[in-house]
Amino acid sequence: MIALVIFGLWKLYERTYQEAEIRCQSISLAVVTHLSSEISKIDLALRNVAGEVTPPPRKDELRAQTDQVFNALFARQKLALPQVEAWSVTDADGMLVFHEGTGTQPLVSVADREYFRDLKSQKVDKLVVSRPLKGRMTGNWVLMFARAIRDSGGRFTGIVAATLPIKNLNQILSGFEIGRRGVVNLRDADLRLIARFPEQQDGNRVEIGDARVSEALRSRVNSGQSEATYSAIAPFDQVERIFSFRKVDRLPMHVLAGISKDDFFEDWRNTASHISGIVILLLVACNLAVVLFYRQWRLARQSAVAQQDGNAQLQQSLQQLQDRDNALIAAQQAGLLGTYTLDIRSKRWQCSDQLNSIFGIDGNFPHTIEGWQLLMHPDDREKMIRYFESEVVGKHQFFDQEYRIIRPCDGRVVWVHGLGRLDFAPDGSSASMSGTIQDISIRRAANDRLHLTHEVFLNASEGIVVTDRNGTIIEVNPAYSRITGYSSDELKGQNPRILKSDAQDDGFFTTLWRVLLTTGHWDGEIVNRRKNGTTYVQRTRIFAIYDAQGEIARFAGVVADITKLKESQLRLERMAFYDELTGLPNRALFADRIHKAMAECRRHDTRLLGICCLDLDGFSDINERWGHGIGDRLLVEVGKRLSGCIRANDTICRLGGDEFVVLFSDLKDEYDARDAVSRLLAISETPYVLGEVSTLVTLSVGVSLYPLAGTDEPDVLLRQADQAMFDAKRKGKNCMSFFDVESEQLLREQQASYDRLVKALAEDEFRLVYQPKVDLRSGAVIGVEALLRWQHPDRGMLPPMEFLPLVEATQLTLPLGEWILHEALQQQRKWLAQGLSLTIGVNIFGLHLQRTDFVERLADILGAYPDVDPRTLELEVVETTALENIRDVTVQIQRCRELGVGFALDDFGTGYSSLTYLQQLPVDWVKIDRSFVRDMIDTPKDRSLVQSIVGMAHTLGRRVVAEGVETTEHGVFLIECGCDCAQGYGIARPMPPTDLPAWIRQWTVPADWVANAGS
Repeated sequence: MIALVIFGLWKLYERTYQEAEIRCQSISLAVVTHLSSEISKIDLALRNVAGEVTPPPRKDELRAQTDQVFNALFARQKLALPQVEAWSVTDADGMLVFHEGTGTQPLVSVADREYFRDLKSQKVDKLVVSRPLKGRMTGNWVLMFARAIRDSGGRFTGIVAATLPIKNLNQILSGFEIGRRGVVNLRDADLRLIARFPEQQDGNRVEIGDARVSEALRSRVNSGQSEATYSAIAPFDQVERIFSFRKVDRLPMHVLAGISKDDFFEDWRNTASHISGIVILLLVACNLAVVLFYRQWRLARQSAVAQQDGNAQLQQSLQQLQDRDNALIAAQQAGLLGTYTLDIRSKRWQCSDQLNSIFGIDGNFPHTIEGWQLLMHPDDREKMIRYFESEVVGKHQFFDQEYRIIRPCDGRVVWVHGLGRLDFAPDGSSASMSGTIQDISIRRAANDRLHLTHEVFLNASEGIVVTDRNGTIIEVNPAYSRITGYSSDELKGQNPRILKSDAQDDGFFTTLWRVLLTTGHWDGEIVNRRKNGTTYVQRTRIFAIYDAQGEIARFAGVVADITKLKESQLRLERMAFYDELTGLPNRALFADRIHKAMAECRRHDTRLLGICCLDLDGFSDINERWGHGIGDRLLVEVGKRLSGCIRANDTICRLGGDEFVVLFSDLKDEYDARDAVSRLLAISETPYVLGEVSTLVTLSVGVSLYPLAGTDEPDVLLRQADQAMFDAKRKGKNCMSFFDVESEQLLREQQASYDRLVKALAEDEFRLVYQPKVDLRSGAVIGVEALLRWQHPDRGMLPPMEFLPLVEATQLTLPLGEWILHEALQQQRKWLAQGLSLTIGVNIFGLHLQRTDFVERLADILGAYPDVDPRTLELEVVETTALENIRDVTVQIQRCRELGVGFALDDFGTGYSSLTYLQQLPVDWVKIDRSFVRDMIDTPKDRSLVQSIVGMAHTLGRRVVAEGVETTEHGVFLIECGCDCAQGYGIARPMPPTDLPAWIRQWTVPADWVANAGS
């Protein structure tokens, strides 16, 4: 009887122990199943994201574009995996470039994290799970799930990571019934604690990372067991428990489920005590046996009920997993993501409906490897077949490729990103492959646009700077660094004020910001200072960038260094306005000064303006006796002495040779003028010592007083002073002479000459001769210039200088100019009849452009010759004429161009020669004055001026003709300067129109020109 009772108690003990083991095994299996499912979904999401951000953005990309792409990318993942606290992306250096969880992008580095180092060193190319970490963003305990990002060449370019709070793991572990002192642990490969439920027992808390485990567990893990059930005393609280542990598939984690042995066997101990009492009482009552078996039945019933409850909880967990899988499928559909399974041995594949939709196929399409290959774009097919067979199947690698397919349903080309993992047969061969394929056409297009924008940003020749709304620099391109001398890192975080040079005052920048904030943009020039301290001029365009709410979010600036252009312009203006030998103002600057002085004099009608022409007496004798070097030194010294005896508001200039002009302002009367001129004559009292030469040189001075001279024309005043100067020379030199009424005789003579010119026009005494213009490189004759001559009945053929100055000073320019146009067009008609087509250049007088009806009269003249193409007529305007009223002249020229007529700027270099003026005038050609071309071989200054004019004209899109080409050597120099065309006696003298066709037939290009043009 006693043996039967003991046997029954033992069997009840064994059954209770087995129930405890089954309970622990069920709990550990459920936990492992739940965790594996969660981690697999996180891993799939990480693989998809890692493919979509390949390569990750560089640190110098615009942040706004990066945020937009990532927020859109992670929105789908957040929907499918709400338990993930945050998603993040780093670059290859570990710098955090996106952190979705906090909505901010702090400058945080994870380069020291073990999971980052493992991925970067290529120790692993799979999902990496970190040890428990305290998040740098939140301070909470988390696990990091991360995968490497690699470019198409397999190079490591960063990581994508998901942050899972450990408290979420604790919530998973808390969903199972384990009794009052039961525990569920999640530990890493070294058996350090990751998560535990309950977190504390009896007031004692086990910290994360605690490695205290029983020797029974450690020995089983070290022996390689992946699951086991055993009994052991927990080192933490010395409670004996029945444990079941399981290794999480493909992850360095173990799940431990433990039930307190004392708690679970409490009912068994009570039963054993009762039965022992009954045995001790010598089996007093048989009904106690019934009670015993009843209690045994009740315990079995309770155990079955408890097991049913555990199974119900397990079923509930599985249903939750199914719900989350459905959510993942919905997210994949929203993200154009399909799944497939390929049987490698049968070469057939099955897929989701979403993948059929992406491929544009239906159930009738062959779902075979050959069918998949037919879908591929022809340019990608061979590469993909080779990759699949040699790299994936041959080397057992993970499938990860972007390629194009052509949808059979509509012929549309679609970019897809395929991922796949091989499963292997027991013999180690590849059995199947499962994975996903996503339509990435939209992302590829966005990445292409982003890449294009980025390349333009990096390779633009202009500097580009981007600031936040407060003016703090956040991005610059390499060109901006080259211009400023600061590196990108030095500029970021700074304000553009670090470039301030103090060339502009605070009012300038106040106006700049007012315009920028009002209109959204600002254009202008700013003088800034480079890092090395040098200043430079930059052309700047700043514009505002607005956010979706219409508020200013950033500013962008595009700058160009125009320092050299400004310096070139200043050099040209200096050369145009100042005499190189003496440094005194030249004729062009004098013209500007006299206009201003005359205007000032008119405002103060009680004051006089004195125009004095000075000429050195006997200067030619000095040149002949001691040479031009001594003559030049003398001119410099004379200039210095003259400058020393004038006032600050007076002007002295050198017109050329030994001729100077002094402009005396604010004179009271003629006596005041005589005193001023006497000071000029006094400089001759002291000999000039020029090295070993000492000589006395006197002056002859002619004076014209405005407004007493009776004219408002500066040129007339200058001619009057010049006439008075010659009168001083006739009087014996070394004296002054004032212009007076005796000059009226000269005017009468001029009137007689004018009357003779009118008669010459009426009697058809004028003739046109033509001088060819040739292309310096090809040698082709591209046109001719029509030149005016007077066939005088008594004096013969007269050059223009004999009569043209008088014509230009009168109204005769109008009828004579129209006669020239008619004559040139008639000749063009004759040449066309002979098969000769040339452009004819005709000089027009300044008075023509001043007439409001000039364009209409020109149209009437052209209309009289309908067989002549207006494009073969080119009007030449003298530079000084064009600049007298540049705005009106520009309008007239533009209207003429609408008729088809071309324009050239003649005698360029004799006037202001300004880059600004040339840019405004809509001319096709620039003609360099013969005075510069003639002396350019022997005079470096003229050669430099020619080079500058050619460069300036070409910069503004104008072609250049050089006048006065006297020799073959002139042509060689002009070719070296980059000049386009030339004319002059070295090519051909002006000739009658009947001689031109024969000359063209015999014209040959000089050999030196051909050699230089081809080099």
